[in-house]
Amino acid sequence: MFPKVLNQKFNSINVKVRRIGGGFGGKETQSFLFAAISSIAAKKLNRPVKLRIDRDDDMIMTGKRHQFKFDYEFGVFSEMEK
Repeated sequence: MFPKVLNQKFNSINVKVRRIGGGFGGKETQSFLFAAISSIAAKKLNRPVKLRIDRDDDMIMTGKRHQFKFDYEFGVFSEMEK
């Protein structure tokens, strides 16, 4: 996606990612917006750039966690009641 933003070939761009996240999937495809922003900045500045996104903004832009509500009950038994 982002090579098209720069009007370049896909094999002409090298992106290094330190870590991509946990085991819940989808993070490798959700990061194209950040890659596009970084690549535009790098081309404009003619140097490598590092982009750090605040966690709240990251969740807004890439999160797929839908709100949910749940009810639960639990109990505790004393040693005498076992």
